[in-house]
Amino acid sequence: MSEWARASVPLRKGDAVLGMIGAGRFVVRPFSDKQIALLQNFAAQAVIVMENARLITETREALEKQTATAEILRIISGSPTDVQPTFDAIAANATILSDAEAGGVFRFDGSLIHFVAHYGWPADVLEAVQRSFPILPGRHSTTARAILTREVAHIPDAAADPEYALPAVFQTGVHTMLSVPILQDGNPVGASRLPGQAPE
Repeated sequence: MSEWARASVPLRKGDAVLGMIGAGRFVVRPFSDKQIALLQNFAAQAVIVMENARLITETREALEKQTATAEILRIISGSPTDVQPTFDAIAANATILSDAEAGGVFRFDGSLIHFVAHYGWPADVLEAVQRSFPILPGRHSTTARAILTREVAHIPDAAADPEYALPAVFQTGVHTMLSVPILQDGNPVGASRLPGQAPE
């Protein structure tokens, strides 16, 4: 049996349509103005709930970022001559806040890129990455690409990227990678990287 009478009300926020609430009947009996007004009221309430959820999420994310930044600044002030704790904290916070599986920090000495900190890497992946570094800037890895171009490097699937050439990493099952250069006065001094698993 199909529905014969329907009423639909859009969920609006300003000029944007966020969704729709619909009601239907299996008999031909139009909805009254009162029933339509009730549906509109539910639509307005749904928009409020959605907006509140968005604001709460944004507030929580902003707080998480502020907390991470404060932690890194605390570590820097606590050990100004030892950069390793700061690198470790950056790797951990970047991974957690990006909802990634693992993350790493790499230092560029002007010639070679060195793997200096990690978080969440499985043992086989960590071993493969450590075995592959240090490396030169170039197009053959996400990190090397970010250092070379001084721009964000994103490889959705290393298996489909003809320039990617770190087979030890690729064989671990990591296919999707993102690397952001660390710049000082416009010059690359390192990079942070977030690896992912093979795309489904």
